[in-house]
Amino acid sequence: MLLLLNLVVNLKDREKLDNLMANVLDFTGYRTVNLDDDWNSIQPEDFSHLVLTGSEASASEDNPWDSRLLKFTRQALKDQKSILGICYGHQMLAKAIGDNPVVRRATNPELGYYHIELTDDELFRGLDNPVFAQSHFDEVAFAPPDCTSIASNENRSVQGFRLIGKHVWGLQFHPEFDFTFAENLYADVFNNHPELQQLYNEIQESPEHLLQNRLIYRNFLETE
Repeated sequence: MLLLLNLVVNLKDREKLDNLMANVLDFTGYRTVNLDDDWNSIQPEDFSHLVLTGSEASASEDNPWDSRLLKFTRQALKDQKSILGICYGHQMLAKAIGDNPVVRRATNPELGYYHIELTDDELFRGLDNPVFAQSHFDEVAFAPPDCTSIASNENRSVQGFRLIGKHVWGLQFHPEFDFTFAENLYADVFNNHPELQQLYNEIQESPEHLLQNRLIYRNFLETE
């Protein structure tokens, strides 16, 4: 069973992500919990796979839920669960494996669509010249202990890592985003912070090209 930790703080945006993930994960059963739920009721036998989603929160700052999230993630690591961290979830997974200096404010924040150089890791099986939506102001500066980098681009931050020999991955980019969801998110960002529009990197491919990225979730759930 897949456990989806929706780490979005804003209730309206949290619901938007819930709706998106219902479409992305329509091929499997899963359970969603969020920051307001009681995580103490979740038992190790309740799930085999764990997804840590993105969030508008900053992983380079202190948040009220940090200790709870890090404790939960470290227990999942100890219990040998398959784990996939996305954006903020990628950064918090890195902190759970390593320590605070792993995550920092991004040298080059990314908003828009980027080509990412991928290794031949099983998580990326079936992807053809992928382009990914990005939205982040923090970054993983270097691969955490016992991890290897599996994705990179010209901005030199760790775009993806894997815990060596384990089914544990962190991805800075958003494989779940379709073009409409991404553009609505960027519109909200630029409406509140017009100065950030200069960071926007336009898509050069057909918007439908993004949909193949969702294979990552299928590949993740095929791991045992």
